[in-house]
Amino acid sequence: MLLVARATECDGDLNEMLQTLSKRRDPNSTTDLVDQLLKAKTECLKSSMECLPALKQVRYRVWPYIQELIHWPHKPWEPMDFHPQVVKAKMSCNGVGNHTMFLLHMWKSAGWSSMDNLKAVSNGYDVIQAFEDNYAWCEQLGYNGISQDQRSSLTFVREPLSRLISGYAEIERTYKAGRYDFLKQAEEGSRERAKIFMDRFFEDGAIYNGHVKPQSEYFAPFSSRCALPIEFVGKTETISEDWKKFMESKHCDAASTPFSNDLGQHPTDDGFKNAMENFFNEISLLAVDATSTSALRLKSVLDADGYAYLRAFCWLLLSDYVMFDYDLPEHCDEPEMLRIMEQTKSGR
Repeated sequence: MLLVARATECDGDLNEMLQTLSKRRDPNSTTDLVDQLLKAKTECLKSSMECLPALKQVRYRVWPYIQELIHWPHKPWEPMDFHPQVVKAKMSCNGVGNHTMFLLHMWKSAGWSSMDNLKAVSNGYDVIQAFEDNYAWCEQLGYNGISQDQRSSLTFVREPLSRLISGYAEIERTYKAGRYDFLKQAEEGSRERAKIFMDRFFEDGAIYNGHVKPQSEYFAPFSSRCALPIEFVGKTETISEDWKKFMESKHCDAASTPFSNDLGQHPTDDGFKNAMENFFNEISLLAVDATSTSALRLKSVLDADGYAYLRAFCWLLLSDYVMFDYDLPEHCDEPEMLRIMEQTKSGR
C-alpha cells in the first residue's frame, strides 16, 4: 500500500507541475526552458549524473506545448539512460601504438558504417554489446581503467527528423511481433499504421525503442562509475570531414585513410546502401529513405493538420536540436520555439 500511495503522490505532483507550467506559458518568457536546455547540453555531453535529471526537466517544460498541438491527454514519458554497442579499438595515435578509441554506436546515425571504418584502421577491435544483452557492460567497458592520455571517445549523430523517419522504417521492417503487435492494427505501409506509431512515440517513445530514442539520452551514464564521456560528436551529414578532423586532432595514423561510405551497410536492410548514398549527397532531409513506403506515410502524418505532429516532435526533440546544434525543420517555426533556439545559440 505504501508503494502505491507514493506512486500516486508522485503522479499528483507531476500533474500539478504540468498544469502550473501550462498556465505560466508566456510568449515573452522562455528563460526557464532555455536554462534547462543549456544545462542538459552541458551535463549530457560530459556524461554526468545530472544529464537525465536535466533532460527530465526539459521534458516537463515542453510537454504543455505538445499537449496543445496534438490534444494529447497523457503525462510525459521520462528520459531513460541507454547503453548501446560500444567499440574499443586499439590504434596508433599521439605516437602511442595501443591508444584506445571508444566509439559509441548511435542507432540510425551511420553506426554500422563508422564501426566498420574504425575496424578497418585499428590493430585490435572489441565490441561491447548493448547493456540489455550484457550485464557486464560496465566492467567490459573499462573506460576508467585506461589513462586519460591513452584513450579517446567519439560518436556520430544525425538530424533528428531524418533519424525518426529512418527509424520508423527500420521498426516496421524488423519488429514483427511481441510488444509491437500494436502496429498490426493497421496494414503495413499504410498511413494509419504510421499514425499509430506516432501516437505510441508520444506515449512512450514507441516502447523506448533505440532507433527513435532521442540521441541526447544515449549520453546519460548508468551510474557515477559507469559513464562514457564523449570527446567528439560528429555529424552523419558531414561524417567524412568530421572523421578526418577528429583523427587529425589525435594525431592518429588513421587520418590518412579516408572514411568509406561503402563499409558497414546495415545487416537487416538491403536498401540501406542507397539510402545512405542519398543522405551523403545532402538531398532534402525528408527525402531520406524516400524509397520506403512506410517513410512516406510517416511524412504524410507529420505534414497533416498544419504540421501539428511535426511541431510536437520538434518540441519533444528540442534537447537534441540544441545539444547537437541542428537547425529546426522548415515548419517548426512557432515564435516561442524560434526564440528559444536563438537564445540557446547565443548562450542567452
